[in-house]
Amino acid sequence: MNEAQRLRRLDLQDLMVFLAVMDGGSAREAAERLSVSPSTISYSLKRLRDSFQDPLFVLHQGRLQANARARQLHPYLKAALDSIAQGGARPSPDDAQPQRWRLVAPEYGELLILPWLAHQGLGTAGPEGAVHMERLGAELPVERMLAGDLDLALVAGPGHHRMDPQLPWHTLWQDDFVCLAPNPGRSQRLSLDDYCQARHAYPAPWMSSHNIIDDWLRRLGRKRHIVLQCPSYQACVQQAALYGLVLALPRRLLAHIQRPPSLEVLEPPPGCPVFTIDMVWAPTAPAATQARQQALRQSLLQLAALLDTPKSAE
Repeated sequence: MNEAQRLRRLDLQDLMVFLAVMDGGSAREAAERLSVSPSTISYSLKRLRDSFQDPLFVLHQGRLQANARARQLHPYLKAALDSIAQGGARPSPDDAQPQRWRLVAPEYGELLILPWLAHQGLGTAGPEGAVHMERLGAELPVERMLAGDLDLALVAGPGHHRMDPQLPWHTLWQDDFVCLAPNPGRSQRLSLDDYCQARHAYPAPWMSSHNIIDDWLRRLGRKRHIVLQCPSYQACVQQAALYGLVLALPRRLLAHIQRPPSLEVLEPPPGCPVFTIDMVWAPTAPAATQARQQALRQSLLQLAALLDTPKSAE
């Protein structure tokens, strides 16, 4: 029997049992929750183990604990049941579909993009609108996106995050860096020597030490001296002002942070790299989810157009 044949043996109750055991860690509690007999739970667990050819749960101190394979399956099976429940619902034709957007982004997205999405998702979608933004980690959450747990991810490119061939992506805009630094009589651009000799504060919004500026310096055979690292741009700005440090900041964020008067905006050394902001999404999703994701992508494209529209002279 091949894998497809084994999986066809599963039914909706088996998936409900899987999620109930995942949530409660107990066959007895799962039986009470689903209003079925303990023998039904045991039979469903056996079918699940046979179908996936894995124990899925191990008994530990009287509780059923999910193993790595069960944790991997969980978002996919939960998304499948959620889709079935959503498809079986009977929405009123008069009810508008609320915007409930779920995405991950670095702090850049929280500062620049979240206010726009909050206005679009909350201000124009009625009382049921919602925007859920999580902080992007060092790795793109591919499995959660494929399982339908997330609508979209915002990443810095090119190449900062490893893209997955299963996920389409689109570049929204390009950004570059400026430097915030004490500037007693300096020119408006830092030389490469001045930049490398300075002490730096480094915002690590991706919770990672990997960044395109240090990669660029490494290719030149140079390096900078980072004396402070934290995940917040604003905290780095405050400490840079306090200790006389240099801070590289995306240019588009200048209007979204509080800059102390002791720090001036200087241009970085010639050749400092630029980067893109890319949106990434899962290509397969239920129809209702696809419509929500499309609305989210369209909203970000509208923001991109606004950001790239030259301001008229006054």
